[in-house]
Amino acid sequence: MQINHIYLGNYKPGNGIYSVINPLIEQVSEINHKIDLQLSISLIKGLVNRKNIYIIHGYYYPKYIILSLLLFITGNKFYIKPHGGFTNNSLKKSSFKKYIFLLLTKPLIIATSSGILFINEQEKNNSIKFKKKTFIIKNVIFKINSNNNLIKKIHVKNKLRFLMINRIDIHHKGLDVFLDFMQIIPKELKDKIEFTIYGSGDTKDETWFKRKIVKFKNINYMGLKKIENIDFSNYDYSALFSRYEGLPTSLIEGLSKKLPVFISEQCNLSAKNIGYTFDVNDLEDIVSKLILLNESHNLFYSSLSENAFLESQNYLIQHNNIDNLYKTLFN
Repeated sequence: MQINHIYLGNYKPGNGIYSVINPLIEQVSEINHKIDLQLSISLIKGLVNRKNIYIIHGYYYPKYIILSLLLFITGNKFYIKPHGGFTNNSLKKSSFKKYIFLLLTKPLIIATSSGILFINEQEKNNSIKFKKKTFIIKNVIFKINSNNNLIKKIHVKNKLRFLMINRIDIHHKGLDVFLDFMQIIPKELKDKIEFTIYGSGDTKDETWFKRKIVKFKNINYMGLKKIENIDFSNYDYSALFSRYEGLPTSLIEGLSKKLPVFISEQCNLSAKNIGYTFDVNDLEDIVSKLILLNESHNLFYSSLSENAFLESQNYLIQHNNIDNLYKTLFN
């Protein structure tokens, strides 16, 4: 059995879709997972066999119109995995373009597909509705730290150090909110907190972000770096200001390194007993949660840190579990 994952966007380490698909490709299992990054001759030739399942990742790429027609004509089953692209929050970004694209392509791509794959019930419930069969197939994590005794933390007195690993996407990752929040932090906390950010994005967003953070002495932007090369021991909390998320793998990696969280409620990760959540649409709420974090840090940090590690282990999914989920697509 083979599943061909097709993605025509930016596929590289640090990218969310890379983090979703690459673990599937690297694992050894009953189902072979393959990635196609362009509408190539070899991909088109393979459609004749009609033995494989195809999953289109993302949605808003014009070439998917041609691809869906080819899949339909050759009698191949294909599914759409929008990665949050059909949610109301996502559609607010470039909403006019997206709605027009959806309107024009619904009879061509969605109608001819075999169904839509959502990451979880939250994404499904917050997405626009189509008369198509839907499946819940979670993103998976096979490799995170599972040895509690190997983790060593380096603490700095009178400092709260936050680690952010995310794509530099201003709207999706809430970086505009983050910068607004940094402007209104109480004076007594400004010298105490420090945010270090890893990630990359398109040229426009990166240029805008770099220009905006120049005036902040407590924001360090490090660019793109493989997650395995980031020293988590130098930080106290993982942070994320996203307006929506599927499975925030960087946060789970942080949990496995005993980093509690300071995240938006929209991150799709319950922070009960592992940190602090805030409403990304409410700056006052974000500031109040930072104040709470600061006031309770010395008292609760050790227990939050231990709980973080325990929570991370719940996200390790065994090969046979994920195989069974993907097998349902062949029926």
